[in-house]
Amino acid sequence: MRLGARFVKRVWLLPALIVLGLIFWTAAHMLWGAATYGNLSDLTGRVIEVDANSPAEHGGLQVGDVLLSLNDTPPLMWNGYRHPLYRAGAVTTLTFQRGDRVYTTTIPAELAPVNRWLAQLMILLVALAFCLLSLVVLLGRPEAVEARQFYVMCQMWAASLAMGALSTVGVQVASNWFGALNGLLTPTMIHFHAIFPERHRLARRRWSAVALYVTGGVLAVSFWLRPSFSFQSIETTQTIMYVWLLLGLVAAIGLMVAAYVTTSSPYARRRIRLILFGTVLGFGPFGLLTAAPIALSGRAAWDSWMITIPLMSALPIAYAVALWRYNLMGFDRALNRGLAYLVVSAFLFGAYFVALMFFYTLLPVDRVGSAALGATVALLTAVTFRPLRDWIQQMVDRLFYGGWYDYRGLTDEVGQALARTLEPDALVEVLVHQVPQAMHLPGAALWLQREGEIKFTGKSGVKVARARAWIQEGEPVESGKVQMTQDHAVVPLVVKEHVVGVWGLAARASEEWGPEDESILTALGRHAALAAQNVQLVAALRAKVVEVEEMHRRLLAAREDERADLARELHDGVIQDLIGLRYRLDALQDEGGDQVEQVGDIYAQAGLLVDELRQLCGNLRPLALDQLGLAAALRAMMREATERGLRVEAQLQEISLPDRVAIGLYRIGREALFNVWRHAGASRAVVTLARDRDDIVLAVADDGCGFVPASSWGKNGCFGLLGMAERAEALGGHLVVESEPGEGTRVTVRCGLY
Repeated sequence: MRLGARFVKRVWLLPALIVLGLIFWTAAHMLWGAATYGNLSDLTGRVIEVDANSPAEHGGLQVGDVLLSLNDTPPLMWNGYRHPLYRAGAVTTLTFQRGDRVYTTTIPAELAPVNRWLAQLMILLVALAFCLLSLVVLLGRPEAVEARQFYVMCQMWAASLAMGALSTVGVQVASNWFGALNGLLTPTMIHFHAIFPERHRLARRRWSAVALYVTGGVLAVSFWLRPSFSFQSIETTQTIMYVWLLLGLVAAIGLMVAAYVTTSSPYARRRIRLILFGTVLGFGPFGLLTAAPIALSGRAAWDSWMITIPLMSALPIAYAVALWRYNLMGFDRALNRGLAYLVVSAFLFGAYFVALMFFYTLLPVDRVGSAALGATVALLTAVTFRPLRDWIQQMVDRLFYGGWYDYRGLTDEVGQALARTLEPDALVEVLVHQVPQAMHLPGAALWLQREGEIKFTGKSGVKVARARAWIQEGEPVESGKVQMTQDHAVVPLVVKEHVVGVWGLAARASEEWGPEDESILTALGRHAALAAQNVQLVAALRAKVVEVEEMHRRLLAAREDERADLARELHDGVIQDLIGLRYRLDALQDEGGDQVEQVGDIYAQAGLLVDELRQLCGNLRPLALDQLGLAAALRAMMREATERGLRVEAQLQEISLPDRVAIGLYRIGREALFNVWRHAGASRAVVTLARDRDDIVLAVADDGCGFVPASSWGKNGCFGLLGMAERAEALGGHLVVESEPGEGTRVTVRCGLY
């Protein structure tokens, strides 16, 4: 097996070695070969070009003359710039016909100008590019049928270019091979494009391939024999040869366009765009400026081959990249931007030129007016450049991406959306809905650990058997690589070698995942993993905040319970004992005696102590609050403030509230009213208690000195406000303080009824 594989590999390498040898031999022959006479003739011997100050011009040769012989050598043997039999300095006899007369002249041969052989060496450089690039592709992917067919096609192009260059110096066998290779090039090109970039149904019909190669073989034989024909048959054969070659080029481009229109894969479309660009750039100018004019008139347009031949190197480069590399994102974006700027430049140039010609024709102006007109048109061009570029870029994007998506744009857009994601629902929206819609996928699913459970969201048809196990185990899944099957793709969301979630996406119907799909999902998976971790961290933080708030509520409730217990114990224990003591002292005072005065003092002190303890019990647990409700307790508190010299107005609604809410609001109102009496220097205060839908609102306003509220309670010694704010938060509400120096203060607390 190994010997057989080595033999096959060597057989495949043989054409490249032969073509390389041919290219270098042609280069050597052109550099150190025959001399030139400074004229060029077509296959009929008719002179089509005479260089200025050349031996041919000095010998009297003119365009239109028909060459008959050079030292008795027929013109079919030396229709190029050089002759293989003579060196520079050799004097030869040239016979030619002009009209009805035949002339004979003696001219010396000279070395070819540098620009001539450099231009011909460009042909060999392009041939070398065809040869080497196809060889690299074959060595990189020898098992691929597309790589082998590409290798055969490029080697034939390289050999054809080398033979064409060699035929210009009069090597007869090179001219024969040039014709034969051109005959076989068309079926080879059509065959290759029938299987690449997408397999066409033509490739499944063997009879069509056989017919194509048989036709090419027949034409190759006829092209091989063409030098022995007459001048007229030579022209006909040359026309057929170039028409046949043009047919191959048009068919190749047509197959690529058909593949681009019919394929539904964005990856395949990117690859087709690249090679279509290379084909049009490489063969378009050659077909229009060289092959078509030769087929129609027998000669190319001016020296077009000096431009068209170098451009042909774009074809093997584009094909090699498409075959060798699957990640064409950068190339595709470069083509996109390049085409947009090319169209913009062409449009602006045309508009600028037409505008100038129009105004110059209708409005003849002097030099100053001409400069002003040019500046005005240039200014208008500059102003319209940006909007025109944006509009054309949109059109090019629509042409490139059609109903599909721009990978880089999708990555940027989704990455930014994920960076802002802090909610589980937002993460689900991006990964389960936005990305599948942009990528034209049937659906997606997300497994994410939430609230201590692994929750599934998305399309139920996306099934990943190991998703829950991966998250539960928390172990990395092949370093977080995207796993693709025929039905779906699985993207483990891995952060620091720990699986935080699993993202599954359903595959498109009857379509395989492409390497660019893997690249985009890998990039999005990294963003999604960080977003999933952020969502989990935020959820954990919020749970911790809720836990702390609940602990704070419990602490306040426990404190209120302790206050109530203490007030009850004081009222039922110590106060009752003191009242009993007063009764006994009152009895002793009625009996009289030496210590009546002392007993009276003790009786009075006991009364004061009872009053203080009753006030303390009221502070710990207002009796009116328990018996009459919040509004009555607030009125009692306001009466105490009035006794201290503060005029208080009440706007209180009778509202039934839970004990927890009533006690909290009472404490806040008491603290606020105490601050008014102690700090505000106010003469009037208003206490408001009202219901606002499902909320209860308590407000205390005064006309005092006011102050500048601190950004955070507790600063500048505002611990009373801090306590009120904490009580409001414990009730699930919030505290608002509105105040300005000299404008009074308004303290408002809003919380739920329950």
